[in-house]
Amino acid sequence: MKFLQSVEKIIASHIVDSDETINVAVSGGPDSVALLRALHMLNRNCIAIHINHKLRGKDSDDDQQFVADLANELKIPFVCHTHDTSILAKEKKISIEMAGRHIRHNVFSNLESKWIALGHHSHDQAENFLLRMINGSGLDGLSGMSDFQKFKNFNIIRPFLNKTRLEIFDWLLINNWKWREDKSNCDISFLRNRIRHKLLPIIEKEFNPDIIKTINKSMLILKDDNHYLNSITNDYCKTSIKEAPSNIQQRYVRNWLHSFNIDRVCFDTIKKIARSLNKTEGTKVFDLNNKYSVAVEYGDLRLINKNEKNNLPKWKLEI
Repeated sequence: MKFLQSVEKIIASHIVDSDETINVAVSGGPDSVALLRALHMLNRNCIAIHINHKLRGKDSDDDQQFVADLANELKIPFVCHTHDTSILAKEKKISIEMAGRHIRHNVFSNLESKWIALGHHSHDQAENFLLRMINGSGLDGLSGMSDFQKFKNFNIIRPFLNKTRLEIFDWLLINNWKWREDKSNCDISFLRNRIRHKLLPIIEKEFNPDIIKTINKSMLILKDDNHYLNSITNDYCKTSIKEAPSNIQQRYVRNWLHSFNIDRVCFDTIKKIARSLNKTEGTKVFDLNNKYSVAVEYGDLRLINKNEKNNLPKWKLEI
């Protein structure tokens, strides 16, 4: 019962009304299956949302059928979106991971209910921390995911962030509930899987058996610092930001991009954009990715969608 109570506590803390519909992203794996069953047992209005990324042939189709059967068993609505992620990755010239994220956010943005529940847990947090530390990241990345995250068109809630992978497995096993295993999770050609199957076990065995808990505690400290700096940044406007310290200007640019669901831009680009905020003359354009650029016009930010034809140059004429 404690398992369900902690889930309900997180949901209630973010004022998700009891009659609110929650879209549960269900891949068929243990975390998402446990989340759907938990919310169903808590009598929450749920819709099972499944995205078939068409990456694993028959296994992907079997995952889809499993989630459809589970929704039918629980007598809740089932919605499936099918997208060929590899084709999108080639078209956009981005990684499979980024293409999958683009598809998920596009699906989430067009759902009727704006509440999305995801099954991330404390092991995911620790893996993300190590992944970003290896690749390089600031406070935003190292402070990890939040149990509540507001985007432009939807809200994400993560009721399992305080739970371990083992807790979730045990709860499923005790209730004799099945789930699907994604074989790609064992493919150590992916950095995340090498962290999961090689790095973390070595740290647990030879350095700190409670490394998952330790990393999650550290992330909470970093998250508090990050929230404080964000609160300072939010006090600035497009005029006053020109006089702010450079680290606040960079954070202002990141937050501005995040409002458009753009959050994976390299530090050097952010730094260059932030420096241009102080320019009172001319226009500079900075390339973000295959879809967007940012124009800084006399210190003002403007997002450019490369696929739109109406992004003509603009000037300010002063007499």
